[in-house]
Amino acid sequence: MEEQRIGRYRYATWTTRAPGGMFSNLFGSAIANQAGVSTIAKNGRLFAFDEAGKEGEGEPFELDPETLETRGMANLASRAEPGYYSAHSKTDARTGEWLHFGLQYSRQITLHLTTLRADGTLASHRTWVMPRYCYIHDWFVTERHQILNVHPAEISLFPFLIGISSLAGAFRWKPERGNQLLIFERGSDADPIIVETEAAWMWHALNAYERDGQIVADFVGYDEPDHFIGEDAFMWKIMSGAEGRQDAPGTLRRFVIDPQRRKVDSDTIAGGSSYEFPIVNPQRACHPHRYGYLVRRSAKDMFWREVARIDTETGRSEAYDFGDGVYVTEPIFATAPAAAGDNADDERGWLLTEGYDGRAQKSFLAVLRADRVSYGSIAVVHL
Repeated sequence: MEEQRIGRYRYATWTTRAPGGMFSNLFGSAIANQAGVSTIAKNGRLFAFDEAGKEGEGEPFELDPETLETRGMANLASRAEPGYYSAHSKTDARTGEWLHFGLQYSRQITLHLTTLRADGTLASHRTWVMPRYCYIHDWFVTERHQILNVHPAEISLFPFLIGISSLAGAFRWKPERGNQLLIFERGSDADPIIVETEAAWMWHALNAYERDGQIVADFVGYDEPDHFIGEDAFMWKIMSGAEGRQDAPGTLRRFVIDPQRRKVDSDTIAGGSSYEFPIVNPQRACHPHRYGYLVRRSAKDMFWREVARIDTETGRSEAYDFGDGVYVTEPIFATAPAAAGDNADDERGWLLTEGYDGRAQKSFLAVLRADRVSYGSIAVVHL
């Protein structure tokens, strides 16, 4: 709000340095909480989350749900000390519990695991020192476990601390170190079970659940994050009008984890295109699901132009292609009230996706039937 008022940038973000060169950014130039990643409405309140924030800014901001006026930073768990919350929380579809992880960065990283009851009161909170200096965007929660997928994206602290690199620009991909899966038991203070597997980058999880003593965890994974890490990475080049690299596609993958044997099997459910922004019907969250919903693009496309529904049991998909020059982003699942229950095949509801028509240079909100994605939009809100 301050930058908008004065008409120029003043602060460092996790992807950009503050104006003024190295000396203005010395020792990291405390990254502010922008509340820019996710918004969640709970119990009549509206919260906006980030995953970066200087000391004491690990909580989300609260907004007025009607006017969107900023009310200030929210103390979610109503405790004396502020907590740390990442942008991706999980709500247990059966208990209504709201589960969070957060990373507190210092000389070492302290993990915060916080669970709020359905009414918003604090159920549990614990901390644990992470084994790696890492970055994690999303995670998995089942009815019994909380799982963090720690990929080998190391942070080169020296360039960041002396002000010559943003935090995101300080990442280095180290695939030889592989991934670590940290498996915490919900409601317990026991140390996690640690299972190692091959390297894979993960932005977003689809869902996870328990099955016959094993954990099934579905997510979009990349063999390497060339779209994000590296001098030619797409996410940086696009800001200067260039295309950049994004050769490694995001594929829908599955971990089947045996915590007792400390063993994990991995498989690809859907490939052939590049997928992102996976979601599940919220009535299946943290419990068994069959279908996942994603956006996808072909190798020749710069951005996503299709909304897809994947059957995770068979790998079959149906999709709707919005056409050349039209791009869509993260779908949201709005469940039909009549579709409540445990029937994993009952997916009545709607998918909402924001789009951009590059031909008309207009944005829109498209509404699709969740169980008939290939039918295309049943309504479009033109913006």
